[in-house]
Amino acid sequence: MAQGGPSNEGVRTPDLSVLSERELEVLRLIAQGLRSSEIAAKLGRALPTIKSHRQQIGRKLGARTRVDLARIAFESFGEGKSDHLLALEALALPRGAVTLEGLLRALVEALDVEGALIALDREGRMLVTEHVLAGEAGWTGEIDIRGGPFAGDMTAPVCHGPGAMDAYPEGADVRALGASLVTGARLLTGDGRPIGLLVAYDRRHVAPVKSRCVVFRAFASRIGAELEAESRRHARA
Repeated sequence: MAQGGPSNEGVRTPDLSVLSERELEVLRLIAQGLRSSEIAAKLGRALPTIKSHRQQIGRKLGARTRVDLARIAFESFGEGKSDHLLALEALALPRGAVTLEGLLRALVEALDVEGALIALDREGRMLVTEHVLAGEAGWTGEIDIRGGPFAGDMTAPVCHGPGAMDAYPEGADVRALGASLVTGARLLTGDGRPIGLLVAYDRRHVAPVKSRCVVFRAFASRIGAELEAESRRHARA
């Protein structure tokens, strides 16, 4: 993967005139980062109905995967679409075709934050193995998770707006980053086994991105899959 992430050249917007008014409405909500359950609640429709709409939209627009559909939605209706398209193109690459560093760089650009890191569980110690900070390689070391937002199971993403350090004064992990805004999630294997942490952060006082957790979950899932595949390759070697 080239420095700066995948290119957006050659991306073509499909003809949206083939969609019904309801399908266009659903596509606009997908561009806002809403999940099917959230779209169903917003429109007052049953979840199976929304899933059916997504399938029909994908069929009409030639979107083969959920990532393809999300790319079309962001391209057509999203704000800051270049960053989201960068993220979606990185996520759409085949397994092994993008490095962990490349995924972190795409995540940093998509969320418009200063840094992102991967910390892997090594016998109970969370050691930072990949770190991108302001476009450059960051430090490696240990994340202390005895207190703060990353303590405990943390099965769902942790999303904090400005004031993360104030919200978790005991969190050595947040203090070490000097972060005002923190987003984090456990990295899981396919069978749900936790293997580490994915963290994005910013030391500026910036407003949270509405779709932050949606984008972040997608990256956490992809990075977890990449790490699992890498572990299997090493086991076979």
